[in-house]
Amino acid sequence: MAIPTRPRRSRSRRSDGGHVDHEYAVEDSYAYAPEYGAPDDEAAAAEYRVAPRHRAEPDDWAEPDDWADPHDEAPRRAPTPRPAPTRNRPATRVRHGLRRVRLSDSPSGGRIRLGVPYQSAWLSYVIALMLFLLLTSGDLVRTVRAMDIGPVRTVTLPMANGVDRVSNLLSLNRPADAIGAALGREVHDPVDQQVDFNLPATPPEDLTPPLREVTADVPLEVHVAGDSMGQPLGQLLEAAAVDDPTLDVTYEYKISSGLSRPDYYNWPARFAEIAQNVKPEALVMMIGGNDGQELTDPAGNVVARPGTDEWRTEYRRRIDELFDGLRADNRRLFWVLQPKVASSKLQGSLTTMNEEVTASAAKRPWVTLIDGPELTSGPDGGYADYLTLEDGSQIDCRQGDGVHLTIDCSRLVTDAAVDDIVETWAIGESAAPAGTPLDPTNGRDASGPAVEAPVNSPAAEAPAATADSGDAAED
Repeated sequence: MAIPTRPRRSRSRRSDGGHVDHEYAVEDSYAYAPEYGAPDDEAAAAEYRVAPRHRAEPDDWAEPDDWADPHDEAPRRAPTPRPAPTRNRPATRVRHGLRRVRLSDSPSGGRIRLGVPYQSAWLSYVIALMLFLLLTSGDLVRTVRAMDIGPVRTVTLPMANGVDRVSNLLSLNRPADAIGAALGREVHDPVDQQVDFNLPATPPEDLTPPLREVTADVPLEVHVAGDSMGQPLGQLLEAAAVDDPTLDVTYEYKISSGLSRPDYYNWPARFAEIAQNVKPEALVMMIGGNDGQELTDPAGNVVARPGTDEWRTEYRRRIDELFDGLRADNRRLFWVLQPKVASSKLQGSLTTMNEEVTASAAKRPWVTLIDGPELTSGPDGGYADYLTLEDGSQIDCRQGDGVHLTIDCSRLVTDAAVDDIVETWAIGESAAPAGTPLDPTNGRDASGPAVEAPVNSPAAEAPAATADSGDAAED
């Protein structure tokens, strides 16, 4: 390592016995100390003498006696020139704000590149960030809407909306929206979605008419919808349909969604689309793990806060509206109650939601409840990380967050859902090859039934209704 030094001074003896100082500047001169790798033998010293950036040894310079007397008219001899050092030189500024930086500090030198001052680097970063936000302004708004209700969201949401308006004005977000639509990721603004279940003017007298006979030739259309807890449920049900040709399963999920925040994801509006387009006969739902928070309207205005009677009343109203809107003569609903969690605070909210859902389903015979707490609780009925099955084996039931179920534990819920579906339609053993193959990588494979008929017309989709299936539905 080189240490810059001050210019050398040489002293020569005058003819009168005095001394005169001769100062000369050595450009980019360096001294080498032993602790920084100075040569300590003659061979190393010779190597340093030929190095391009080595400071000249004293014998490379004129000795003081070689200098002419300053009183003489003859000019004194200049010192022997040496090559300019090329290594360990300070960074020098060149044109356009760039700096020359050496990449290697080895004795043999190294490559040189041009660096950028930190002011220019920060400015480039800010410009790139603003451009990214303008190009993906729609995702920015949806991300901010998903934040918890509070001062941070209150401040950032108007800013995100402002960026989105500028992006829409300049049409900068069109490419990102087009790419998302081409990849099947098109997302509609929840504020613009309308909830229309197309309910009849007067409810029918028989709310649970007999169901059709399910065969492998005409499999049962099953659709699974939910949040992140519903994702493994849909995947496992779809996998179960591979071995059971009487079931045709599709599924979809939206992480961090629920019924409490339609400003983030409007599940009632989406369920209305599912009822009209997918037309499932068995609709399995696992939603509610994210609903322990403020209830808002589609515009993001807070309607009720958790822990209040207003919250209970509003949540019950939304459940009733959803169950009533999804009712059809040929359709049955299956709702998975939320399993118990490790957090006592969150468990209080989930208990309240399960109570309201249970009270609503008790008055609606087309709704079947799947007891998630009982299926995933320990021997004492409380939260448990591990479960012991009937055969004596033990499984890991919970993920690290103490909320989500593992695949083994989700399989218990899936088996219970399949059993309820088979019992409701009195599905017997399969006697034909499997129906339409499913794409296991697509979580929204909404193939729908082959018969196009009105939702409330059981005659069009129930060619062979039996009394046994009706009794099973009543059970």
